[in-house]
Order: sequence, then C-alpha cells, then structure tokens
Amino acid sequence: MTSENVQWNRDSLSSVEGKKLKKKSSHQIERSSSTSHEVLAYSSTELGTMEHGDDCLPQCSGYIELPVPQEPQSKSNSSDEDISNTIPKYEIPPAGTVKKTYCDISDFVSSIKHILDSFVPADEDFLHLNKLQRMEYALSSYRCDHKINNIQFIESVEAKWMFPFIQERMKKIAIWMMHIDEFRLLPLEEKFSIFKVVWVVWKRMETIASSLEIFGSRVLQEQLLVVSPQYAIRTEKFEVDISSITDFPKEYVQNMFKPFTNRMFAEVASPLLELAPSRIEVAYMLCQISWHIAGKDVHESTVEAGDRFREEIAEDLHQYYTDLNLTNYASRLIKLMNVVSTLHKIHIDRQKVVELARLFDVFKIVISEPDIFDC
Repeated sequence: MTSENVQWNRDSLSSVEGKKLKKKSSHQIERSSSTSHEVLAYSSTELGTMEHGDDCLPQCSGYIELPVPQEPQSKSNSSDEDISNTIPKYEIPPAGTVKKTYCDISDFVSSIKHILDSFVPADEDFLHLNKLQRMEYALSSYRCDHKINNIQFIESVEAKWMFPFIQERMKKIAIWMMHIDEFRLLPLEEKFSIFKVVWVVWKRMETIASSLEIFGSRVLQEQLLVVSPQYAIRTEKFEVDISSITDFPKEYVQNMFKPFTNRMFAEVASPLLELAPSRIEVAYMLCQISWHIAGKDVHESTVEAGDRFREEIAEDLHQYYTDLNLTNYASRLIKLMNVVSTLHKIHIDRQKVVELARLFDVFKIVISEPDIFDC
C-alpha cells in the first residue's frame, strides 16, 4: 500500500459521507414571538452544558407523553386507561413564558481569537518532526495535564460548573490546531470560522480516545468518560442539575440527548477499543476532523491548504506504517476513517435536536455567540 492509497481511501470515504449527509429540507415551524427576555451580564464561567439524556422531540406546551418499554400483555387484560397510567408525563412551560437570560461570552471569544492570532510553537524539537509527528507531539501536550493516576469520579454537578472546564479545553484545542502550519497561516477570521465548526467534534473524539487510553475496556463495561484532566464520570449514574439553563424537567431534557451518548459508546468507543489506535493514529484522525470543512463558508484557498496538509500527513502515515513493517494497512485505515465519519453523523443528528430545542425554548440561556456552541 502506498501513500496515494492513504489519500484515496480518505477522499473516497469523504465522498460517500457527503452523499449520505445531504441535508433534507424541513418544514418551518412558526412559534409565538412573545417570549420575554431578561438581559443580565453573566460571566462566561456561569454557563454550563449537559450531555445526557431517550429520543423525543419537545412539544410547545402542556404535557408530553413518552412511550416506555412495556411487558407484552394480552388484549383482554389491557385497556387505554391501563396504558396511560404507565406512560410518564412531563409538565413543561407553556409557549411564550420562558424568561431568557443573556450570556455575554465576548471576552472568552476574544481569548480564543488571541490564541488563533498569536500562538506559534516554540519548542525546537518540534521543528525537526514531520507534520504528523508534530500533531502527535501537540496531542501529547494537550493531554499533559491529565492526572492519570489520580482521576476522581464525580456523580453530580451543577451545569454551570462544567463550563470553565469546557472553556479550558477549547483554548487547548485552539493551541493544538495552531501546530498545523497551513492552518496557522490563514487569516484570523478563516481560522475562527473553522474552529467554530470543528472544535466540538474534535473534543468528542479526543474524549473517547483518552478515556480508552486510561480505562481500556472499562469505558464500555461501566460507561466511563474522562470529562476533564482530573475528573471522570459513569454516564449512567451521572446527574447534572440543569435548573440554571432550563425550566424544563430534567428527565425531559435528558431524554432528548441520551441516544447520542449511547451512540458514542456503541458506534465510536466500541470500534476504537477493538482497533486500539496508537497516539499517532489518533492524531491523524483528529487532523482529518480539523479539516472537515467541505461545504462550509470558507475560501477556496483555505480548502486547498487543507488538502495539501492532508496529502502530506497521508505520506507521513504511510511512512509510519512502513517503519512498522505494516504494508497491508488499507482495511485498518478504512476502519479508522469510518469512525471519523460516524462521529460526524452523530454530530449532525445531535445538531438537529439542539435546533429544535432552541426553537421550542427548551433552554433559557441566550449566548452572545450561539454558533460556537451549535452542538
């Protein structure tokens, strides 16, 4: 197998993915514009996110009924009244009554832009590496603060508690991306546009990969995730107090997002556990995610720069496999890239639910830069 095969496999997968993920048209849903807004000066550290929750769509008002698995029973023993008593009902805020809170994160956005505008790798050892090795080096730097031997498990948090950790990870992702010469030389606004599109998918891939590196098969057996350098969670037992970001019942919101958590374990973590990718292979996958910009609002020259970079790291990956005497690596590379493709599909499906959640005022936080958290 040659480096051209590496690039061909990546491009073929990207082509197939693009055809599968063409966006279907959707009906526009009109909603009352009478929602009241309360404008407050919140610091960016007071905003939180949450990841959990079975598949349902929000309703406008009143009660929503969510079917739950039931034991089969004969028709003679069942009735509409019996069935209705087994279906949970959630009281949700009527349309137009959700009081919104404005959250200004402009200072945080400025800190991200400062990194994208000024960071330059300074380590001399870095300069002697090929491009893929540089990204492995940058990944090791990203993970250097992980307390592998002293990670604590947490069982419950307030939603706003999580945001400082997300902020810090976002800054480190920006630094990682600045180790790519082709990316660093782009105009600032182009870099920020790309960062907004790719950071959350990058973070989810790295979270799964680092969790597997630390906990191995326990990730699937116990549904474990490393959520920060010092903390990990068991997702099935983890509770998030979301009262600061929504007036909807916790179970209602959890049921919207839990399917995506389950898919992350089944469709991303499970194949990665089987493949057991090396850190340089993980770096290669993260590089592919960082340049997943086809169809996005970027200049043609930016797309060309990304293509050049991916061609070079394909050569580097070929050399890596050659040094390992692994000449027939096509099937392994396809499996790795299938994981990347699957991760993007999960992200797109989750974005649709987030869009509906915003449409129906599930969240009462209005962010000054909403597209940076379009996830």
